[in-house]
Amino acid sequence: MSGSIDFRVRRHTARRAALAGCFAFLLALSPNVALTAPEGGDAKAEPSLVGRFGELAWTAYDTAQNHLIAPSRQAVEGFFAQVQIGQLYRQLSEIALGLLELADSRLRQPIWRETGELVARVERAIERPAPEPPIPGTAAPRLAAAAPPASALAIPGLGESDILRNLDGSDPLEPFNRLMFRLNTGLQSKLLGPASQFYLYHTSPGVQSGAGNFFHNLREPATIVSSALQGQFGDAGTAAARFGINTTLGIAGFRDPATEMGYRVRPRNLEETLCTYQLPSGPYLVLPFLGPATLRDAVGRIATVVLYFEVMGAAVYIPYRFTDFTVEYAAVKDKIRLMNNFSSDPYAVQKAVYLALQALRCSEQTSLQRKLFAR
Repeated sequence: MSGSIDFRVRRHTARRAALAGCFAFLLALSPNVALTAPEGGDAKAEPSLVGRFGELAWTAYDTAQNHLIAPSRQAVEGFFAQVQIGQLYRQLSEIALGLLELADSRLRQPIWRETGELVARVERAIERPAPEPPIPGTAAPRLAAAAPPASALAIPGLGESDILRNLDGSDPLEPFNRLMFRLNTGLQSKLLGPASQFYLYHTSPGVQSGAGNFFHNLREPATIVSSALQGQFGDAGTAAARFGINTTLGIAGFRDPATEMGYRVRPRNLEETLCTYQLPSGPYLVLPFLGPATLRDAVGRIATVVLYFEVMGAAVYIPYRFTDFTVEYAAVKDKIRLMNNFSSDPYAVQKAVYLALQALRCSEQTSLQRKLFAR
């Protein structure tokens, strides 16, 4: 304790000596205001302005040091020197360390473990070997022996021969497509399947109807743009009126008063627009998360995603799109399962059905694609 007091005394003396040296230096540089005796040799003359300022500064410093700084430091040192305070400090430190360990074991580690397991399941789903392509001549008989796909899936205007014709058609992107098909199938079984099951079993029909109206209403801006690009300005105006009415009177689109007011829904999208421009469909292409498409459909679908993403931003678009996927998948999962049961090669069946739709009119393609596939 005496050592710390001696150290403070020496530090205090050093400070005073340094300040005194500074003032001496200032006096040497300022002869006009130095402490000089007035004319007449009066040794008892009053000190100069700088001298009085120096004395005032020393007095203020000594007063603060003796009555404020030193007592405060001694009070703090004495407070922490108490045995009870030291024990309390150690207990608080132990509690803080315990909380950190608890957060690590109950929060960080489980979240990290679950995330790793989810990534591993997705990787296994991707890396799972694809089923061997059916031997030529065997897939079609099995498909023909089953219920006709067109009638089983309720595809108007599409016959079984149209699907069989595309079963073994050209597929230049098949290796990539099969990889994306396995990825999408894994996501559907591990993520969309449980989410859609929860949605169907734990929400009332009224809530499901409201959710469907909500997502249909959010597609109206795409209908406005697509109708205008196709020259259907009346339909573009109807879509704009529907969006305004349902967003306001329909409480953000959960209700559909626009239909009751005579504004009938006429959905359109950029895929249909590119089709009406008579652009070639191009090869079959399976998009990650967005499902089966052709090269032409992929352009329109990705452009729609980009437009909505730019308007909504990532924080809104990602949860919106996942929820929209869940609602769509809940409506079509039985038909996807039915398509997968037609053959030992579900990829080939889905490709055949999707390509068969290309023979229909552009508006029919858009409608049936949404009824058969989650995209």
